Amino acid sequence: MLTITLARIIYQVTLEGPLQVESGNILTSEQRDLVVASGSNIHVYSPVNETYQKTAVVNLEQPILSLEVGFSPLGQNIIFVGTEDRIVAFANVSGVLTRLWQTDPEPGSKIVGMTLTDLDGDGREELAAIGSGNDTLYVYFFTGEDIIALRPQLLSIRQLPGTPRYISAFSPEPSRPKLLAIAYELNNASSIVTYFLTETGFDEGPGLVNLPYAILGLTAANLLPDPGDELVTAGNDGFVRIYSANDQFNLGIVTNNLGTVVSAVEAQLVTEDMSLLIAGTPGSYVFGFYSPGITKEPNWVFRAAGPINDLGIINQGRVMVGTVNGLLQVWEVKYPF
Repeated sequence: MLTITLARIIYQVTLEGPLQVESGNILTSEQRDLVVASGSNIHVYSPVNETYQKTAVVNLEQPILSLEVGFSPLGQNIIFVGTEDRIVAFANVSGVLTRLWQTDPEPGSKIVGMTLTDLDGDGREELAAIGSGNDTLYVYFFTGEDIIALRPQLLSIRQLPGTPRYISAFSPEPSRPKLLAIAYELNNASSIVTYFLTETGFDEGPGLVNLPYAILGLTAANLLPDPGDELVTAGNDGFVRIYSANDQFNLGIVTNNLGTVVSAVEAQLVTEDMSLLIAGTPGSYVFGFYSPGITKEPNWVFRAAGPINDLGIINQGRVMVGTVNGLLQVWEVKYPF
């Protein structure tokens, strides 16, 4: 049921669109910084009182195709940037946003998506990336005891069954390995393939083939009552779908129609027992669903300042919006928890 009490913009700035957005502890250690990819630039905005201010900007001198923020074992997060032919990493070194390393160039690979997850259960995350130019999955593990020494090592490279568009990772059952989920296109249809790490390499898990809708976004979180995470898709038919997985995918919830198209989705555990799922549309609307107790009907909705290109969750009541036309907005949502 739609029970929103108040939504307000607490920060807004105009950049070069379309924008990709993430959040993490880059220059601050408590509240999350905002990380925004705009054209060839990375912008970092840090919290100050109840708003934000720009604290860093770097120019890669090449278009940014994907953005990921995370990797916490060293006490701070890293910014990972995917480009036409490589992955570049940035982090806070003595108060300055500094380039740490870049992978060896893979001409034409087009790194359009990345995700961080612990695939082997050792407590340290790996980085998985997809190249739409060569239909390839890359998986890296990291060596090094501090930020300066950290380096990526290629763990696996795998040819994909089609052109990858989106990647996520989820743990469908706590006792089983985490799955990498990749949405790909083949013969003008969207499909999903999953992989999990074994002692001998990656094996293929459950999948979905030739879906009746095109996937325009992919995310995962613990949203349904059963233990473990679910996979979420944004559809070009205006619906968000939540899938559980064991030996096969099972459709759990299809939301009410949110518009002609859903252009972005994001989900995250925001408290010990609560997850938030958000979905955005080209009509500028953003919808929020809280779990437990998630239903087809959103808990709240607001209208942003432009068509939604990307969404980020800062905490249970604060979300960031990156629009196609270059507007970054941070919205605060008051909800009666």
